[in-house]
Amino acid sequence: MVVAVSSDRGLCGGVNSSVVRAAKKLAGFTPANVDLILIGDKSTQGLLKEFGESYSLTVSDVSGNTATSYTEISQIADSIYRQEYERITFLHNTFISVLAFATRRRVFPSKETFKDKKRYISYEFDDTREEDLDDYYAFSLCSFLYSSIFEAHATELGARMTSMDNATTNASDVINKLSIKYNKQRQAVITTELTEIVSGAAAIEAMESKD
Repeated sequence: MVVAVSSDRGLCGGVNSSVVRAAKKLAGFTPANVDLILIGDKSTQGLLKEFGESYSLTVSDVSGNTATSYTEISQIADSIYRQEYERITFLHNTFISVLAFATRRRVFPSKETFKDKKRYISYEFDDTREEDLDDYYAFSLCSFLYSSIFEAHATELGARMTSMDNATTNASDVINKLSIKYNKQRQAVITTELTEIVSGAAAIEAMESKD
């Protein structure tokens, strides 16, 4: 299973395209054996056409533009928990700075692998507490998904701020260039009109002096 976390809107640089490319590369190896869970409209738009037969869930309205609670994310995690898979791979962006981010690929184990006490559990469960182990797995999965989504949120907002700042700077440069061009043309028109007025006045004065 591959969970691709993107935003619902664009105008945030290469944040979404980076996740889509990584998901295409990963799902393209064995498309028949991969289930996609697409979080964010941009990942849905980028992957649904090519992998329309491979997705099992699409989610929107959990991007940085929406106040998303842990309870809402737990509902997504519960949908993942109820499915059978060998492993789950999360693809999401990680915030480094306002100007930089990295697309991470993190693997979360299946239920059976997670219950291998020697690898993931530091204390012993009695056989009668199997339900507790299932609850612990569900909580760990939800926490993993929660951190992935909010890492992506931070990256999205930072990238959008940078993109908007660049757009504002570029717009200001365009306005300044257009203002200079307009002023030059306006000055040329005024100069031409003044020249015509002065020339006309001089011609009239010359004619009057001849008379």
